[in-house]
Amino acid sequence: QLFERATVLEGVYLPLADGAVSEPVTIVIRRGRVTEIGADADIPLLSRKIDVKGLFATAGLMDPSSNLTLGSASSGNPVHSAWDGFDRYDSDSIRAAIASGVTRIQLQPSGPGGIVGRVSSISLSPREDGGYGVLEKEDVALCIDLDQGGSLERIRTFDKVRAAFLSAQNRLEAQDEYSTDLEGYIEALAKAAEKKAKEGDEKDKKKDKKKDEKKDEKKDEKKDDAEKKKDDKKDDDAPKKPSRPDRDPGGDILLQVLEHKLPVRIVARRSEDILNAIELAQEFEFGFQLQGADEAHLVLDALDGVEGLSVLLDVP
Repeated sequence: QLFERATVLEGVYLPLADGAVSEPVTIVIRRGRVTEIGADADIPLLSRKIDVKGLFATAGLMDPSSNLTLGSASSGNPVHSAWDGFDRYDSDSIRAAIASGVTRIQLQPSGPGGIVGRVSSISLSPREDGGYGVLEKEDVALCIDLDQGGSLERIRTFDKVRAAFLSAQNRLEAQDEYSTDLEGYIEALAKAAEKKAKEGDEKDKKKDKKKDEKKDEKKDEKKDDAEKKKDDKKDDDAPKKPSRPDRDPGGDILLQVLEHKLPVRIVARRSEDILNAIELAQEFEFGFQLQGADEAHLVLDALDGVEGLSVLLDVP
């Protein structure tokens, strides 16, 4: 029991839902879990008491747009996952985040303008094999950055992103056509096999009849050769299997967006970039999270017509 004794924090303030601050309370922690909170909390015997008067306690915070431990930007591909670049052994940076109250992050990849990669959700819990960070969800959202560079560069970035989605849209149509053609091919193959089986039965009957009639052997050979050529010709007329679309991992991720399986986060701060984000979302029919939005007040009418929009402000 001595080794499992409770830790007690005395004199803690709690932020309340209405913005007010609570009276000082006591928090009891056993085996890493909060077991009691209140001004009259029951303090167990042999507890380790810590006086924290004047300090605040909150639930663990989530940073929804973090670059914690990520190095310099290098990727601009939908296949790129922020989790791939997370350094769980950068203890100093991670402990600094935890000390500020952050226990969970949405790690956002950075890179050249355009489609940057996929946002990952990570708990900053310590790992049994060393370091920090437990992957909760690798595909939180696809990150698109329309904010980098000068005006001309940002226009080119938008065109590049739009072209990528158009290609994915064409790929989706090609996959639908392939699925339809494949179903037709399987049906045609079954019919051809059935027809061939019937012809084989008829051919066996003819051979049996020929044996019974004891016809000339050479004449039978000539007829067999002719029938064989006829069968070969029929094989040439067999249904052709449709070609499967080429594999494209990046395109497959964009398909998840078009099929509303993967959310989208778009970084845009200037009013013209926000309008480009709206145009992109409306053309390809997906909702999105707008990050930045510094000049959103200039395009409120356009934003008002966007369905499924949420805004993530870098500066409140």
